[in-house]
Amino acid sequence: MPTKMVLEEMGYAVDSLEEGVAAVHRLVTDRALAGVTGRYFDRTRETRADAQAYDPAARAELWRRSLELVGHPGP
Repeated sequence: MPTKMVLEEMGYAVDSLEEGVAAVHRLVTDRALAGVTGRYFDRTRETRADAQAYDPAARAELWRRSLELVGHPGP
């Protein structure tokens, strides 16, 4: 979608705003997806995220940095 984040990162959008909204709307309203959590979707299909998303050390570091950025002392 041509969101600010996508445009700043990539410089262009692959999908229209309407296509992006339709994909997100499906995730929110499709009864077949009720209760689905922890999954990654690319547009309307389930897929795998970047390998780094499954790396426990990378995830822990992201969590640590996120807490630091918002000024949270952590657990």
